[in-house]
Amino acid sequence: MSIPEHALVETWIRSRDGEAFRRIVDTYGGMVYASAKRILGNATDAEDLTQECFAVLAGQKRPPKAPLGPWLHRVVVNLSLNRVKSERSRSTREDRFAAERLQTAAQEWPELERVLDKAIAELPERLRAPLVAHYLQGRSHNAIALELGVSRPAITQRIAKAIECLRDALRRRGVILTGVALTAYLGSQTAEA
Repeated sequence: MSIPEHALVETWIRSRDGEAFRRIVDTYGGMVYASAKRILGNATDAEDLTQECFAVLAGQKRPPKAPLGPWLHRVVVNLSLNRVKSERSRSTREDRFAAERLQTAAQEWPELERVLDKAIAELPERLRAPLVAHYLQGRSHNAIALELGVSRPAITQRIAKAIECLRDALRRRGVILTGVALTAYLGSQTAEA
């Protein structure tokens, strides 16, 4: 005999019955996981958020007023959107920090910009053209792809390869940079222009 969902929730809240909670998870776990994965686009993060969602339910002192399915859906959506927002904020902070550190390095070592420009000039045309168009002219990968008559993924790949080549060229000249720092710095040059 199937126990109604509200009875399972009440049993969990009242007596912390593990079997009741397991049945709730069995019933709603797939929906919660799928909702998180749709928003996050990542299976590992979706698993984490599924656990967080059920931890929120486990910590409730009273049964939710809404039916459990929609309530769990709202909780996992809110948790997922908060995670996305947090990740964006963290990424923005890291990019800004990397750009600031590189700007500071450029001020402390005026040769950096000259060395970087020389390294860009030494890139093969197929790598230099999309790098300059994207970072120094502020053009999108799609626009560059249309102009050069290649696919957008090809442009993305060429820009990534150009960054890698620049890092190697700078490393040979004694400048060690992460890819994030270099791309943040190049991006800041477009903003300044």
